[in-house]
Amino acid sequence: MNIIKHICLKNKLELMISKASLNDAENIVPFLNQIGGETDFLTFGLNEFPLSISEEKEMIATCINSNQYLIAVGKIDQAIVSQLFIDRSNQPRLSHIGHLGVSVSKQYWQQGIGKHMILFALDWAKLSGVTKLNLDVRTDHHAALNLYKNLGFHIEGHISRAIKINETYFDNYQMGMNI
Repeated sequence: MNIIKHICLKNKLELMISKASLNDAENIVPFLNQIGGETDFLTFGLNEFPLSISEEKEMIATCINSNQYLIAVGKIDQAIVSQLFIDRSNQPRLSHIGHLGVSVSKQYWQQGIGKHMILFALDWAKLSGVTKLNLDVRTDHHAALNLYKNLGFHIEGHISRAIKINETYFDNYQMGMNI
């Protein structure tokens, strides 16, 4: 699926969503390192994204050559403002489940970008044989919880002390959606 979606956002800017290309790796890694410092709702902080540009290129190449994974980017004026990742198990009994992660630059919060990125992912999932999407979200991330619930995700579990930031623990909900 090489679908490219163009969406007019609430702020009248145009968002372009597509699967990531190899050329995007050089911008995805700095983007993720930057947004890690914009919020504590991610599993990594400022400059803590765990992949190098070459490792990100390898991951994107795998995505391009397989429907096992998805890396999608949302761009405004050619700049990445959002990134989404879905991974799946290679085990036949688990390969129907996708694990979703999505991030949006703080500058563009409340513009509907997260919603459009997830809708793009749902289209990909349906075409790729994914029949269940799961995600983890902090229990105090109310904006994300509302978004996920409005899109049809349900809380399926509660993980205590899932994240530790500066000696403070935070709980996560595990959420899922049957497609």
